[in-house]
Amino acid sequence: MSVLLLLGVWDWLCVPFAMALPVAATTSVTAATTSASQSTSITGRIYVGPSEVPTDAELATYETQWIDPVSTPANLTTFHLYEQPARGSNLLGSYLIYLPPEYNFSTASFPVMYWLHGGYGYSDECAWGVSNYHAAMLVGEMPQTIIVCPQALPIGYYVNSFDGVRPIEDVMIQDLITHIDLTYRTLTDRASRGIEGMSMGGYGTLHLAFKYPMLFGAISAIAPSILPNLTDEPWQRTADTFNYSTEYWEANAPWTLAEENAQYLRENTYIRIAEGSNDTRLNKAINSFGATLTALGIPYDSWVTEGAEHDYEEIVSGMGALAWSFWEHAFPPTPRIRHYCE
Repeated sequence: MSVLLLLGVWDWLCVPFAMALPVAATTSVTAATTSASQSTSITGRIYVGPSEVPTDAELATYETQWIDPVSTPANLTTFHLYEQPARGSNLLGSYLIYLPPEYNFSTASFPVMYWLHGGYGYSDECAWGVSNYHAAMLVGEMPQTIIVCPQALPIGYYVNSFDGVRPIEDVMIQDLITHIDLTYRTLTDRASRGIEGMSMGGYGTLHLAFKYPMLFGAISAIAPSILPNLTDEPWQRTADTFNYSTEYWEANAPWTLAEENAQYLRENTYIRIAEGSNDTRLNKAINSFGATLTALGIPYDSWVTEGAEHDYEEIVSGMGALAWSFWEHAFPPTPRIRHYCE
């Protein structure tokens, strides 16, 4: 009886012990890592409110911010640089990465989630989401998952710009995924690669995953900015990417890509779309997009958090355990946190 009691206490102590352990970067990252002093010369961040639009000077700054000006990592993450040959020679971008608790205690490989920040935003917008998922991993309610939070441009919709000057899409698909798979112990099959994003990042999630369904098996779009018409958005948000071209907007739109790749998306792809009930600017567009998916025979999970605004934390908090059980169903089983106590 005393042995059983001791084992029970040991299991109970398992979670606090694991929470105290640092999440360290893999030792294979060398030239891809930078220090805070190396990024201080980069133009600082610009914050634009949800009802505001940036000035021409601010837009010009946004167009160059492939590296987050703030290199201090968000909680549980580390900051790194990587090469972006899709843009040209010797050009770099940055990302934050979270390595799950089990990463440094095994030789296993792990699924990966790419978390995309919103418009006028930066890579550390993932901080709350990372902490939320980390807590679920600690108690075995979510697969042990690597989370990558790239610094895309604060504008751009994760679409290659019309003029080819800002190939955000190519950087994400060709450069970042390749770098992550070569640098960390990742599971590289599509079933083990997911993507999540908020607002503009939600648009980017749908755009990238629907255009490249062979790469992503799990898709989570939170309050995606998928207004149907180019003119529904202020030109300051769209002109540098779409060049006022309705044709280019439509060609890259998630609804267009869903139709083009409907057969692939119907098979073995987990999709969820979540929103807040008070996100009045986007509710109608998100519902209309859901109807499009249904008409195409593409299954997806829909969630509405009552009372939530256009706010990631509000929406995801309202999901409760469904926030991480989505990934439990989408990703293959991974090593469990109990390894800390064995």
